Amino acid sequence: MSQLFYSVPFLGRVVRKFVLQLLRLFFVEDWIESLKFGISLWFLTYVGSWFNAMTLLIMAWVGLFTIPKVLPVNRGSFSGRWTDY
Repeated sequence: MSQLFYSVPFLGRVVRKFVLQLLRLFFVEDWIESLKFGISLWFLTYVGSWFNAMTLLIMAWVGLFTIPKVLPVNRGSFSGRWTDY
């Protein structure tokens, strides 16, 4: 419980710093930083449309049935790489 009392002020400072940074970007204190922020948000809309949840589920479904078939066939090429870790 005492650790909670120490972490709450820290979390408050982190949230306050984050909110102040967002306000600075949205209210255009620095044009270049706000432009970079807007372009990154615009780019993330395209990334989000490419990799939505359904796409990730389909990729996981295909991988679920593909990986067990690929590993035994190519075990020789994978064996050297797995021992390094």
